[in-house]
Amino acid sequence: MFKQNTVVRYTAKAVRRTLLVCAMLVVAILCILPFAWMLIMSFKDKSQLWIMPPSLKISTMTLDVYKDIWALEKPSIRLAFRNSLFISVTATVGCVTTASLAAYAFAKLRFKGKGLLFGVILGTMMIPGQATMIPLYVIIKRIGWVNTFYPLIIPHILLYPYGVFLLRQHMNSIPDSVIESAKLDGASQPVIWSRLVLPMALPSLATITLMQFMGNWNAFMSPLMYITDIDRMTLPLYINHFRGAYNTDWNYLMAASSVSIVPLLLLYLLTQRYLTDGIMIGSVKG
Repeated sequence: MFKQNTVVRYTAKAVRRTLLVCAMLVVAILCILPFAWMLIMSFKDKSQLWIMPPSLKISTMTLDVYKDIWALEKPSIRLAFRNSLFISVTATVGCVTTASLAAYAFAKLRFKGKGLLFGVILGTMMIPGQATMIPLYVIIKRIGWVNTFYPLIIPHILLYPYGVFLLRQHMNSIPDSVIESAKLDGASQPVIWSRLVLPMALPSLATITLMQFMGNWNAFMSPLMYITDIDRMTLPLYINHFRGAYNTDWNYLMAASSVSIVPLLLLYLLTQRYLTDGIMIGSVKG
């Protein structure tokens, strides 16, 4: 009887696991399907875009669309890619640096008004971007930064409250005895921050690096507001160039979109093993 119950229990467990795996496969397919459709459409000629049912034969696919967008000079995908890469890398590196410095100060240094200042920084997360859009544009215009990369980089470097919060939560988990031991060995605060604390906060650093890079890479509204020169447009603006009021070049738009996700995929593959740890640390420790 006991053996029969054990077999039933293990069978039920195996069935539940099989159903869970099947459900996860269905969800994964639904998530991948739009990207697969985008990639397939990017290899189609304009005359074949709306053929139903869509053909997946290799013979119906072509690289002409990619060749055309690569050869296009105005606007140029090479310039747009370079602009987006420069803005995203510069803003992300600067943002992670300032956020980690602020988080280290809030987590391990003692100074007057630390709690109040940290509360103010967290309070800025509650202000919607739409509320500050017009005042920020007025400021940017008055200091002469319109049609430059400065408004797409500097505001991100100056304040990233979520990054400060996440890193501070992680740095709070580092024992104070480790910091004190480093001080006894003669290490200065910059050395402790760069050589001791940052390596220990790598999961949170990887998390905010991916999130900030992805946000800057996909940003559309800010470049649309501040960039007027076609040679300074970013990839989202370049992709939007193929959308007209009365006609949309869907194969060109799909090809440009496929190119734009490559850096995000590469960065995700480099950081994905840290993401879960980084997010969990920020949510349960403090």
